[in-house]
Amino acid sequence: MKRRGVPRSEVELSWWRLLISGLAWVAILLFNVFAGTVHAQPMRAAIDSTFVFPPVAAPAERAWIISKAPLKDGTVVWVGGHPARLTRTDPPGWYAFEVPKGVPGGSQSVSLVGPASPGTLRLTVVPEDALGDELAVYLRADLGADFQQRYRERLLAFAAACARLCPAELTDTIKQLSGTKIEGLEPLGGAGQRPGTDLPLARQPLSRPLPSVIPINSQVLNAARLNSLLRVPVVNGALLTSAQGTALCSQLSGRLLLGSLPTGRSIGLLNLLFWGEMGVDPTSGGHPTQSTGPIPHKGEPPTDILKDTLGFTSGNGKGVTIHVLDTADSSADSFVMDIDVNYYNEVYPARPGHGSIVGAIAQAVAPNAKIAYQDVCQGNTCKTLTVVRALCAVAQEARQGGKHVVNLSIGGAYPSLGLLLALNELATLGVPTAASFGNRDDCFGMALGDLCSHYPADWTKNFALGTATGAPTMLVSVAGWDVANKEYATYNRTAVVPWALNALPSVQAPGEFWFKVPLVAGPTDTPFFGTSFAAPVVSGLLASWMSCRPGVPFMPLITTPGQNPLPASVLNACP
Repeated sequence: MKRRGVPRSEVELSWWRLLISGLAWVAILLFNVFAGTVHAQPMRAAIDSTFVFPPVAAPAERAWIISKAPLKDGTVVWVGGHPARLTRTDPPGWYAFEVPKGVPGGSQSVSLVGPASPGTLRLTVVPEDALGDELAVYLRADLGADFQQRYRERLLAFAAACARLCPAELTDTIKQLSGTKIEGLEPLGGAGQRPGTDLPLARQPLSRPLPSVIPINSQVLNAARLNSLLRVPVVNGALLTSAQGTALCSQLSGRLLLGSLPTGRSIGLLNLLFWGEMGVDPTSGGHPTQSTGPIPHKGEPPTDILKDTLGFTSGNGKGVTIHVLDTADSSADSFVMDIDVNYYNEVYPARPGHGSIVGAIAQAVAPNAKIAYQDVCQGNTCKTLTVVRALCAVAQEARQGGKHVVNLSIGGAYPSLGLLLALNELATLGVPTAASFGNRDDCFGMALGDLCSHYPADWTKNFALGTATGAPTMLVSVAGWDVANKEYATYNRTAVVPWALNALPSVQAPGEFWFKVPLVAGPTDTPFFGTSFAAPVVSGLLASWMSCRPGVPFMPLITTPGQNPLPASVLNACP
């Protein structure tokens, strides 16, 4: 957009002069103005005078602590429960460290005191299985075809200013990013959705802001003038917006080719520099969650298990569509679990199916609901853009009418920006999502101080419809309930490492079922259990409720051993 009487190039040049002059403040302010007060802890002086840059990194990548207080070479910094050592670099005040290879993905604490110390800084770690040579891109639809040129100019201008104020390695990354290409742009909502068009008003506004995917103390940024420098909002939950609408699914999506550039650092820099215009995620967004171990009720159909353990009588779901975004489509499920499982000294090799089993459980709970399968995974990997586009397709269908529920028995450690915004869009349209909490194998090998994350389940509190106790949520995090011992199942994500818990589930449900599937010796009873198979119990209950009642029900987290984890008013809500 041009200012009248002033050439666009002159306007942009003036803007960049302001940006570069603002950068000059950083050299002074990094040492004199760090007044953040969010983490009012005993170590306040040490913590509030430092922050991590960039805010996203991957194992084996270099990141920096910027500190007002001088630090010695070799000072130990803890990333989760893993130590690294700081090295002084130029310019003064920047201290480099390598993210340890054992650090799990997701949000981890960064501390100069010790593992899991209170009041620590945060770093979002990209899991090793999500690394690659490209990123998923979400681009504001109204930015036009010339965005690639402005993308390059902004990065080059930032690199030029950073050359005087930042470590050479960081400046070099920014320069190389300026030469990366955005490819395959298309409407995120699919061919039937014109990008940037007006969208209907939300049916169900959420009462809580979305969490930030950029873990930087906004008060520190504000004090150091970095919020305006890096175009970062000072409040959490800013969305990609356009002049016509605020929904993510009205924007464009594509791929940004990284080549050999560091994945985590690139995500951190691009999300900071282009926040509100463009967002990026790792290409891989998660995986099917399927656990291993012994289970009871051999050979019983799901409805009998639910009746015997919960007192479930019958479900409904008429007029509701349950969208199973998983490993199956309407005709096939190519997923095969890649390890053998021993149940009561019986070995079950190569168990087939995941999404098809999830859908069958949901159908058992809500027999009159329509099950709509969408294959969003290729083997053990679920691509970020594939999942987000599938969610946007559900949103488009919801705008046309009907009642809808989403089941996500997949997930991962990285808090994907696109996944967060797409789920928020569905929630405001009145579409609830049941997400698996994650299994204990997600937390294998963790050190004391590490956090074990699983998204989208860990966002459940941010999707609550109220702040009071008892408010239902549009994103239900479903943990498994042990049907034999009638308690919190040991296959749940943090059952054996409670210190690694990043967020509580919102409800428990049985996640242990048997199905006849074709194996080498012919169809046989095969066990499936884990939080993947607890989630569709809740999806079915949501569909049953919505077939005869308004809104969504409240399902509390009941953890008392021996007590039914689901209220009778929800279990048998509709005839």
